[in-house]
Amino acid sequence: MRRVLLATLLMAIPSAALAQAPADAGGVVVSTGPESGQKLYSDSWAVLIGADRYAHWPETAFAGPSLEEMRRVLVEEKGFPATQVKMLKDKEAGLQQIRDLLGGELPFVLGTDARLFIYWAGHTTGVDLPGGGRLSFLVPSDGAREVRRIFSTCLSVRELKTLTEILPARHILILVDGSLEGEEGDGTPSGSVSLEGWIAGNASAQGRQLLISASPGETLVEGDGPAVSALVSTVSKGLVSGDADGNRDGVISSSELAAYVSPGVFEKTSKRQTPRLRYLGPGHGEFMFVSPESASLAAPPPPPPPPVAMGHLQINVSAPGSKVFVGGVYRGEASPGVPLNLQNVGLGPVELRVEAAGFEPIVQPVTLASNQWAQAVVGQPKVGATTPKSSRLPAGPGSVLPAISAAPPAPGIPTTDIVPETGPAQMSRQQGPPPETLREGMVEIPAGEFKMGSEDGGRNEKPVNIVKLGSYWLDSREVTVGEFTKYDSEYKPSRFSGCDTCPATNLSWEDAVAYCASLGKRLPTEAEWEKACRGPQELNYPYGDREDESMAHFADEWNAGAVSVGTYPANGYGLHDMSGNAWEWVYDWYDEEYYSRSPGENPTGPRSGRRKAMRGGSWYGSSTLRCWERNKMSPDKHSRNLGFRCAW
Repeated sequence: MRRVLLATLLMAIPSAALAQAPADAGGVVVSTGPESGQKLYSDSWAVLIGADRYAHWPETAFAGPSLEEMRRVLVEEKGFPATQVKMLKDKEAGLQQIRDLLGGELPFVLGTDARLFIYWAGHTTGVDLPGGGRLSFLVPSDGAREVRRIFSTCLSVRELKTLTEILPARHILILVDGSLEGEEGDGTPSGSVSLEGWIAGNASAQGRQLLISASPGETLVEGDGPAVSALVSTVSKGLVSGDADGNRDGVISSSELAAYVSPGVFEKTSKRQTPRLRYLGPGHGEFMFVSPESASLAAPPPPPPPPVAMGHLQINVSAPGSKVFVGGVYRGEASPGVPLNLQNVGLGPVELRVEAAGFEPIVQPVTLASNQWAQAVVGQPKVGATTPKSSRLPAGPGSVLPAISAAPPAPGIPTTDIVPETGPAQMSRQQGPPPETLREGMVEIPAGEFKMGSEDGGRNEKPVNIVKLGSYWLDSREVTVGEFTKYDSEYKPSRFSGCDTCPATNLSWEDAVAYCASLGKRLPTEAEWEKACRGPQELNYPYGDREDESMAHFADEWNAGAVSVGTYPANGYGLHDMSGNAWEWVYDWYDEEYYSRSPGENPTGPRSGRRKAMRGGSWYGSSTLRCWERNKMSPDKHSRNLGFRCAW
């Protein structure tokens, strides 16, 4: 019945819209450039929605000023009819009012040859879905904060996308001043090209785009008082000056606007917000603004500087458990047949130092070339031996390498974010217990077998494997904000980890690996993490087989945040917060089918992949807290509720 009603509505919209919309009320014509005189739209509409005062959420200060500035630019600078710029502010920005306007009023006044601009200023949030992934929501002024009511009181991006499908406008551009944590689009526009005929072709192609002012894991940067947001001030400057017309063809397309806005907002927010543009739906037509007359007279901007090119280094060794230092900084371990691959190390000469117990330390220079792999082959003599200390041979065709070396990765920039290690194993575990200086705050997990996975889990947690692990050591608590700040003075923790003793979050997998390596440690594997979480009794949760809010920090609201590490009781091994408080990065690449082919002894995950595994759940939600549950994220991404702990 609902499908029939929707189909009937969609068929009725075009005729009703054409009958009621005044012809050329806001007609838009290109005034400069190679396609001057080309008609773009017969009409222009805008919807500006925002709230500084909420019934259940904290107040903000940027929505009001940003809405007013956006209205000024559209009406006074870009020619939108003032009566066709609709504003919903504070109490008027309730869920029903938004639905009534977008789904009830506009479908019957918009023409099929119109453009619609939508701006959202206010809170955004996200909810984990039972089947995996997250669903993003825009929070209206009357939206609830409780997870169980977000679905019924907030506007999901999926619903927003459905509304844009009902609206008959040719082009719709939605600006969201905030971060959307879940799925929010179907691909990234490639950008306009300055070719004759492109504007006319684009003007006839339907399209919907979504421009977000902050990427997932980033938070909106607000000033100390009422002020226009970084997104709006940058959009305003680009549209009014015409500088956003990158190819100087007389129009500013949505992809050109995004290309102009992204670096501007990134700079204005001190590198804390990274806008991005996405498609909503299959149509690839782009929303267009007409460039001001002066834009065609301005000189084109200088080309952007080339990206910083770096060299990559593979270190092959002859001694097991060799510690590798590059430029005096510890970078990890290598063993015979298990080289250490380091991406983006630097350019020019660097000093390589390799140390191993019972072997002479080796120091040698290595020269790194742009976007190329250099290969260092280090033959370490035992203490007191007279063998030559080292040799270095260039990588490439014709190189003769000792038997201890492995083939280097292909030259050029790697296709994955992290270069998978090569050789018979993927990770070299440290031999023996950690030194006394590192043992404080660590717990030894004894060698032995355990059952990994669960028949009650999803397909990515089956089949159950009997896994044998050697003994290892694990931090008893998550790495804290204070500890990571001492390592990196420029670290900016998430506001959801608001104390020095809270878990350090807002960090990528690469950040976590580098921190652990600086101490001579590493990240635990998925198998090590799960065994440690289950404890000696192999429980479902660190503290038992049933969920217990008194034993872990979870099921809180999305804006609540983490608590100090160690606030809740330790498990049977003496480990705190293995469930809840913050998700934790682990070493392995993520593969949904890995358990079906995982080795039975010391598994280290797939040899390569696109995402890294994460474990343990967080303070937000309670659906992923069991020790055997898995999740994943790209290694270069970060999140407000994702941290880590180190292993030895």
